[in-house]
Amino acid sequence: MSWKYDCSVISDGGQGDASVSLQSVDAILKLTETLDSLLQDEDKQVQIESLIGLQMAMARLEEVFCHILVQNKHLLGPQFLSYDSCEDHLVYGESFSTCYYSCSDYLVSEDSLPSVSADSLDDLSISLGSQDLEVSLVDMMPANLILNLKRIAQVMFLSNYDRQCCQAYIGSRKKALGECLLMLGIKKMTSEEVLMMDRKKLDQRVKRWNRAAKIFVQVLYSEKHLCDQIFDCGSASRICFIETSKGALLQLMNFAGAFAVGPHLPENLFCMLDMCKLLCNLLPDVEALFVEEDGDCVRTECHEVLKRVGDSIKGMLTKFENTVRSNTSSGPHASGCIHPFTIYVMNYIVGLIDCRDSLNLLFEFSFEEDQISPWSNSKHIIKQNEEWESSDNVPPLASRLGSIISSLESNLDGKSKLYKDGALQHFFLMNNMYYVVQKVESSALKTLLGGDWIRKHNREVQRHALSYERASWNSILSFLKFESVWGSGSTRFSKTLVKERFKSFNIAFEEIYKTQTVWLIADLQLREELRISISAILLPAYRTFLCVVGWQLESSRNSDKYIKYSLEDLATYLLDLFEGKPRSLNNQRSWRGN
Repeated sequence: MSWKYDCSVISDGGQGDASVSLQSVDAILKLTETLDSLLQDEDKQVQIESLIGLQMAMARLEEVFCHILVQNKHLLGPQFLSYDSCEDHLVYGESFSTCYYSCSDYLVSEDSLPSVSADSLDDLSISLGSQDLEVSLVDMMPANLILNLKRIAQVMFLSNYDRQCCQAYIGSRKKALGECLLMLGIKKMTSEEVLMMDRKKLDQRVKRWNRAAKIFVQVLYSEKHLCDQIFDCGSASRICFIETSKGALLQLMNFAGAFAVGPHLPENLFCMLDMCKLLCNLLPDVEALFVEEDGDCVRTECHEVLKRVGDSIKGMLTKFENTVRSNTSSGPHASGCIHPFTIYVMNYIVGLIDCRDSLNLLFEFSFEEDQISPWSNSKHIIKQNEEWESSDNVPPLASRLGSIISSLESNLDGKSKLYKDGALQHFFLMNNMYYVVQKVESSALKTLLGGDWIRKHNREVQRHALSYERASWNSILSFLKFESVWGSGSTRFSKTLVKERFKSFNIAFEEIYKTQTVWLIADLQLREELRISISAILLPAYRTFLCVVGWQLESSRNSDKYIKYSLEDLATYLLDLFEGKPRSLNNQRSWRGN
């Protein structure tokens, strides 16, 4: 008896030839049933030939099995690309560097797939993710072919060829998932390769990785569904899925792990926060997909990657705060205006608060077995904030960002001491603290830090403004005191002393004018408020002094040499202060010339 049969029964497995494929499988299955029955024959020769025939049949079934899988592997299709209906270009939404996606997910045959470059994925808008929408399962191939694969698997399992069947499935689908990653722009990279990227390229890679991770986890759900359809949701299905997908998923995680190694520039923190948020959101999916002991290695690795990313973020924030605290300048910043470092730090902090969802996820996620948050002790860093010190429930994010601002305040205090002029020291601190408060009030920091924090720091701004006024204007006001012009042992004003006091006042005012017109207050409201405050103390004092003692110089020759400025002159000149433009008083007018 010959058990050879025509190789034409092996179908090409194409979708357009599904009926032929089904007939091929039916022919081999019938042959297998016959061979199984002959194995019980008492004739040894028949048993041997039956066994050989069965082996050949199993080999053919395995070949058909692989052929169908290979010819019908499904990769990413154009349905994953989301186009704005009103625009010609691809669109995606971003907040800082976090992307939000919206579209349906489908799979198509590789043969019908248009060319999609890895770079083009930087402009895709894709809607996937475990927390924003339910998983949408997609059949990885036509139902009749899945039925074919299922029947082959059943026969091979019944014939004790289950190991060969699983190996065939794993080998074919593992390669397909690897190709899927390549289509998403994910390739194997070492930590060194990641760290050598410039910031722009790294940002693009992280955005691409975020999109790829969202898509790929959804693909894994459909892959698991395919396993369950073929292997009836049993242990074989679970093992085949894990062995098929773990390599690709670990390769995906490898980039996140490599990126977390560092060291990093402070600007990389926002990419890292995006990655951390995505990992936190996808972790429940990984837990659901890779269950029981078989999936331990995958779950453990994903947790470990998330821990490394979280630790890296923690380290980057600590490093940033240390940089804020220790930053030095070679000299004082010109004009006492807002220091560029203040602007940089506050913009960075506002950027962090815009990523508060990611940070809150990070704070809430337990990276350690003892369930301690990595920043659980950060509230002890902030000793200046009485509101937080009195609270046992300090929000971790408020604590951390408040601590960084406190470090900035300390740094600014050190920078102010670079000025030799005491008035300019307070002017500089007023300017910078006002900017800090404005950034807090105009962002979500206002809610996070609270009203007490803002009121306290507004008082600090007022304190520095008052200290500036005293340091700048108290000396000039001393020339306008009546007791300074009384003649010795006399009840009358001394004309000589009056002349000296007006002359001293003029010199002092002209020096302040020359100096403080160069000083700069960029904020119009603060500039106007400080001018009004100065006018409120200077002009009444000058008016009174002018009216009470100025008349004594009316009959003197060259009286305008001493009384150079009218009240209106002073009021006008005060409006020139803090413009950041050098000026001098060249055209003085007599107070009587108006």
